[in-house]
Amino acid sequence: MQSGLTLVSKVTTLLIASSGWGGVGDERSWCRMQEGADQRLSVAGTPVAAGLDATGGWVGMQVQFLLDRERGADCTVLGRTIFEPGESSHQTHRHAGAEEAILIVRGHGIVVDEDREVRVGPGDVFLHRRNAWHGFRNTSTTEEVEMLWVWSGAASRDEAGYELAEAAGDSASGAKA
Repeated sequence: MQSGLTLVSKVTTLLIASSGWGGVGDERSWCRMQEGADQRLSVAGTPVAAGLDATGGWVGMQVQFLLDRERGADCTVLGRTIFEPGESSHQTHRHAGAEEAILIVRGHGIVVDEDREVRVGPGDVFLHRRNAWHGFRNTSTTEEVEMLWVWSGAASRDEAGYELAEAAGDSASGAKA
């Protein structure tokens, strides 16, 4: 069985190759590591992101930004999220500047994509198109969910254009995470 990071690397490569570009806007530049960036990073050496709480739609989550502009990426973010057992969720949101691919490493939950809800478990991969309302919730009261995810087309949360559905109004999406 392949490791989750190996699978995410393949998903990132597929996203970049299928889009035919790796830049933001009309640049059409290929994604690459910034000159001089350390290309070997670790999950253990990456801190949990501070300041992500329920007011921003991050409920019971521990998020790590493993690879982003700060860590040398030009137009990609690779992240890892642990959803605690119980009521943890990433509330419905969208990214105008990035597609997002997720991989469930362990645990089970529900992916919200526009008006659909899809049950997912270990090994499942799901793609959210740019600007699509989406979210996730852990369905277990006893087990964590570990998710690896990639934003293609943006190297930071600001570049991705994170927008919470609640802030956009009730008509943003029919399904809520």
